[in-house]
Amino acid sequence: MKIGFGDGGLAKLLNDYAALETRFGATLAESVAIRLGVLAAARHVGCLPRRAPIGLECDDEAQGIFSIDLGSTHRLQFRAVVAKEKRKKLAREKMEEIVVTGVVEVRPHV
Repeated sequence: MKIGFGDGGLAKLLNDYAALETRFGATLAESVAIRLGVLAAARHVGCLPRRAPIGLECDDEAQGIFSIDLGSTHRLQFRAVVAKEKRKKLAREKMEEIVVTGVVEVRPHV
């Protein structure tokens, strides 16, 4: 897939392994780097597995927002780049471009 980033600061962080390690620690930095590679290798969102370790989830269908596992504490969130009016109707197999919006902390299930 074609990958963009929500802003320049996020692009700089996610494309600099040393900065990732400083910000998140070695384990999470490695997970981010691996998941970005998985996203780049996938032809479209529909290719991403829903089961662990990738664990694709749809966070907001109407906005085309998805996330993938980065371990038990964080997820890598992204949105599909499609026309707003087509998001609901567009199959995941047609979502070939994404914008990474951030690394989000996961609240533990109670």
